[in-house]
Amino acid sequence: MTDNTHDQRRHSSAWITGVLIIALGVRLTYNIWWVGIHDPPVSDALDYHNLGIGLIESGSYSNLLRAPGLPFLIAGIYSLFGMAPFSVRIVLSIVGAITCGLIYLIGKEAFDRRVGTWAAWASTIYIFLFHWNGYLLTETLFTCWLCLFIWLLLRGRRTPHIRYWLIAGFVLGLATLTRPVTLAFGPFLMVWALISFYPKVKYALMVTALIMSIMALTIMPWTIRNYYATGKLVPISRASGKVLLAANNPAVLDHFAGGWIDPLESGLVTKDELIGLSGVEIDRGYFQ
Repeated sequence: MTDNTHDQRRHSSAWITGVLIIALGVRLTYNIWWVGIHDPPVSDALDYHNLGIGLIESGSYSNLLRAPGLPFLIAGIYSLFGMAPFSVRIVLSIVGAITCGLIYLIGKEAFDRRVGTWAAWASTIYIFLFHWNGYLLTETLFTCWLCLFIWLLLRGRRTPHIRYWLIAGFVLGLATLTRPVTLAFGPFLMVWALISFYPKVKYALMVTALIMSIMALTIMPWTIRNYYATGKLVPISRASGKVLLAANNPAVLDHFAGGWIDPLESGLVTKDELIGLSGVEIDRGYFQ
């Protein structure tokens, strides 16, 4: 290793360390001074909080509307530090800081060290990155998994090796267990692989198949659990149809631009139409 290479690596390590420290400081300050140490979880955050408690107290998971990734993390944190939501927010602040470090690595891998540095520093103070660190919601954890996944793809493109694809598939599985939106990532991954490894079409298809297969294996235990619990195939959760309809209907365009409204409140679905249907059947009906 040359002295120049050693200096570059030391320089990179110093930048990453600085980014992590500043990012964590911003997030902890936001949690303590803006959100508040004793701020209770509400709405969706309360659901995740209660699911975490349920896993500890009874070992049960009672709500298929929520993906399991965050509730299991919450349960682990509560088991170690007691059932204080602020302890989860501290961990999410650490996760958010790690995301800033990953953004540096992504920028460096995709472009150069300077781009990575500027992107990382911007991410430390970008409000919509640290805002969600103050709440027991999936955005922080999912974003970290997704950034790690992207970095693994870029690293694997530069130095093709099966270990990158195996780890990428596992990380994508963890991201999917946090937010099921990445269940539909396969076609986009294939397009990226075909472009990245052109003209090696077979290799690109192999990479896609391997990553998606590992992802499927990662989520399979939860899918099997859902099948035994409901008698139906539910890969992660049963909220996909509801969320899709809630965010794409005339009421959203008129009064809730950029948001969503419950299908029952929008008038597109009536309670009478849902009588006698299971939760899984209701969610599938929303797709229609």
